[in-house]
Amino acid sequence: MKLGISSYTFPWSVGVADEAPGVRMSALDVIGQAHMLNVRVCQLADGLELHQLSETELAAILHTAAGLGIDLEVGTRATTRQHILDYVRVARCLHAPFLRVVMRTADRQLSVTETIALIRDVLPDLQQNNIVLAIETHESLLVKELCRIVEQTDSRWVGVVFDTANSLGCFETAEMVFAELKDYIVNFHAKDVTTRRSGHSLGFVIEGTPAGQGKIDLPGLIASARNLPHDCNVILEHWVPSAGTLDATMAKEQHWARESVAYLRTLVRD
Repeated sequence: MKLGISSYTFPWSVGVADEAPGVRMSALDVIGQAHMLNVRVCQLADGLELHQLSETELAAILHTAAGLGIDLEVGTRATTRQHILDYVRVARCLHAPFLRVVMRTADRQLSVTETIALIRDVLPDLQQNNIVLAIETHESLLVKELCRIVEQTDSRWVGVVFDTANSLGCFETAEMVFAELKDYIVNFHAKDVTTRRSGHSLGFVIEGTPAGQGKIDLPGLIASARNLPHDCNVILEHWVPSAGTLDATMAKEQHWARESVAYLRTLVRD
């Protein structure tokens, strides 16, 4: 188990939040952040458009990361065969052991049946390239649906990225999701959140916090993850609320990253 960061540690700076900066953080920038934070893994995912890069450009990214002693992981959102295959190529070029996917894009949500059919279609390509397809827990998939997807495809080549907060969107707790999926988890997204009453007190808001400052039991979940069948890295992600301006919010991301890594370092001593 190693500690790492992701492009989703800096969603505003990378440009996957509500507002994109004029100059977005690149893959090399995210790797540079990993080096400055002294973590050994960097997950390059949403917002970086790695599939648009040539193999020469990807080789340069791999070379930079290797020179800094940083392992790379790859992720995307995908609802088509071609997009998955594009990222299988990226994962192969970056020596990533798995491809993390969210089976949903801004304009399309696959059904469970469609997801199973799509994965079965790409299984030969996954096997040929020695890449595991790792589906992230998400509010669009109940845990029983995700189990069905893995069990009806091939658990040797299809696994799960466990996110500590995403499934709250479908009223499933982190502990419940972890317990049901533990045999399939190949990666761990450490994301902390808290709850507060909405301004009119008619309901609750779930809001991101730096790791260790919210209500997710990160110590307990990470301890449990040490006993999983598959060794999995702990990757820091953030839901950073707007600080009023984009510049202030991006500065807040930097502050949160330092705080969160310092906290997670007490739990993951790689």
